[in-house]
Amino acid sequence: MTCPPGMIDCNGECRDVSNDPEHCGSCNFDTCEQTEVCQDGACTCRPELTLCDGACVDVLGDPENCGGCGVACDDVCVDGRCLRS
Repeated sequence: MTCPPGMIDCNGECRDVSNDPEHCGSCNFDTCEQTEVCQDGACTCRPELTLCDGACVDVLGDPENCGGCGVACDDVCVDGRCLRS
């Protein structure tokens, strides 16, 4: 099979492994997580998320990473700030 420029043959399917979340980086690469996108052949956090200890998190609403990685709230996190419920 001949694929268009920028694509490679992955078991009979032409794929662009530079941005395909199901074949990110190569034909055999695991798919990116739901919180990730494939960018330049690597799974990275979605733009609205931040990488904290190997996981993509929403620092605007995650009470364990509120406003930044490792900043824990006792109650709730809203817009990156700890608030009491």
